[in-house]
Amino acid sequence: VGYSALMGIRVLLSVVTAPAWSRASGTVDGPPDDPATFGTFLSALATRYAGKVHAYEVWNEQNFSREWGGGRIIAGDYVELLKVAHAAIKAADPAAAVLSGALTPTGFNDPNVAIDDVLYLQQLYAYQGGVFKTVCDGIGAHAGGFNNPPDDTPFNRTVFSTNFKGHKSFYFKRLEDVRAVMVANGDDAKQIWVTEFGWSTANQALGYDYGNDISDADQGRYLVRAYQIGRDWGWVQGMFVWNLNFQQLVPASDEKYPFGIVRPDGTPRPAYIQLKFMAKRP
Repeated sequence: VGYSALMGIRVLLSVVTAPAWSRASGTVDGPPDDPATFGTFLSALATRYAGKVHAYEVWNEQNFSREWGGGRIIAGDYVELLKVAHAAIKAADPAAAVLSGALTPTGFNDPNVAIDDVLYLQQLYAYQGGVFKTVCDGIGAHAGGFNNPPDDTPFNRTVFSTNFKGHKSFYFKRLEDVRAVMVANGDDAKQIWVTEFGWSTANQALGYDYGNDISDADQGRYLVRAYQIGRDWGWVQGMFVWNLNFQQLVPASDEKYPFGIVRPDGTPRPAYIQLKFMAKRP
């Protein structure tokens, strides 16, 4: 973090999971039993990195049960955690942005498994008269393109593949539906932070066969175009490619491997090169 600050790199930290001692179940996938312990940790973290970390994302994909301790998903429980997190971070570093944990597009509704990202966001706004709006500076979101180009929608398809087509959650432009919920709840002054987006190429993992429809060139072209779309929307603050270098961290059989844009030996894949030379602005 310190080196990033010296190099002028703006840092977002995603703070996810809780240590086993903070949960009676002893698991580490979900929130602490007492949100105050989370606040204590974030206070220390934000104090240590004041002026060096520019934004904090509070949790990750909490609309997915396995990311929320494996229990029933209740949006209000997350808001209570976010209240504590927001207060702790702002007290330590008022300039740091506090983001709601990014939701994953699921297209599925079973509170014991997953809740659709758009529905879950609506539930966040509905809790306690909309207190959610007061405890975050930006809305975190994830955008998965599956095997669909970033300009495509269920009603405008430009590729020949037939799977992963029937629901908006399969498309990058699902973010427009997230934005619509924000606007409907009078929260349009905030912006969306896309803390994960990416396209897999050929993938060995079960359920990730959509990557077989994406060439290396496609991956790069889609990432560049997604950045252009996000810029043109005007309501996206930041976008983070998922992922950079997981090919150096996981085996080729891991579903995360083909999303990476750096090879195991550290050399760039075509997507990295296309992003490097993409037109940029401050």
